[in-house]
Amino acid sequence: PSPTTIAPVEECDTMANDGDPDNDGDAIFDLTGQVTTDIINGEAFVGLSFHETIAAAELGTPAIANPAAYQTVSRTIYVRATDTDPATSTECYRIVELELIVQPAPVLPTTIPDLTECDDDGDGQALFDLTQNDAVIYGTQTPAAITLTYHETLASAEAMVGSAADMPIADPVNYLASA
Repeated sequence: PSPTTIAPVEECDTMANDGDPDNDGDAIFDLTGQVTTDIINGEAFVGLSFHETIAAAELGTPAIANPAAYQTVSRTIYVRATDTDPATSTECYRIVELELIVQPAPVLPTTIPDLTECDDDGDGQALFDLTQNDAVIYGTQTPAAITLTYHETLASAEAMVGSAADMPIADPVNYLASA
């Protein structure tokens, strides 16, 4: 087989919402799906297994038990691509390295002060500057290292931006909110 060496795979540190109580440098990687597709690169009759050491990859065992949910720190793993063509049955293989990178998650405050504005004209709406608490949110972190966005729903904030419903608020300095 001719496996493709792909760019490093990056994931955010698993935080409390993922069952990990701290920003300790580990993440859960899905090595199936797109990662597998990219490594195989359209070649037929190729089976992949993922290994923590080069020696394990050369032997073909032990493989990472759950490549769909592999929890680890940043590291290099080894992908064994094996010829599975029933016509040749060679079981020939090649090994490529795959770098896994855990990006630290930003540390957020447990509470953020509420924003309050007056409805001067009684229409049930007020203009808010959502960025007033940016300093509280950043804390001691470097603002340039973090992308801060504002969303109308929790689902939008947690989603990967892919549709108009998942887009951040376009103008957080002049956000018109209804009561």
